Amino acid sequence: MPPQLRCLILCTGNICRSPLAESLLRERMAGYDTHISSAGIRALTDAPADPRTITILQARGLSAFAHRSRQIETQLARETTLLLVMERQQKHWLERRWPWLRGRVMLWDTKGADIPDPYHFPPERYADVLHRIEASLDDWADKLYAASQRPIARTVSPKTFSGEAGAAFSCAMSGLHANFTQNKNRA
Repeated sequence: MPPQLRCLILCTGNICRSPLAESLLRERMAGYDTHISSAGIRALTDAPADPRTITILQARGLSAFAHRSRQIETQLARETTLLLVMERQQKHWLERRWPWLRGRVMLWDTKGADIPDPYHFPPERYADVLHRIEASLDDWADKLYAASQRPIARTVSPKTFSGEAGAAFSCAMSGLHANFTQNKNRA
């Protein structure tokens, strides 16, 4: 049986931010009924992670050597419970392309800020991106842990969440199973 909670982390090219967040969140969620993966909005398919992303992960005892970029597509979007994006424009793009994703797409930064693309920027930008990703890592791990402990069709307790992202996630999770089943064959 596949995991009941499938989380997809998206950025632009799927070589810097999303593989970094994917690896960190996957490590945090190891052993729970979740599937964490990543993709890009404009990814060059089958490209390796950026060398600086690999270096950052190696310093934390993680590896991205096997990572290969991929483009988000309709089937992948259909199979995903929650999509976490790095920028507001990515959220808008996804919801325009697949309106049935509304309520399932949220910003990674739980305070609502965009996390800028570090590609072709100096190492300081990568350090800033890592800091921003880590700042929301515990929040998303806690929310995913709570959601993985409950059936998706069941309403999640508002006490588990805080802020706009938490309220949106709670609403999305409470009705997601019915919406997911209805919309699965649309697109």
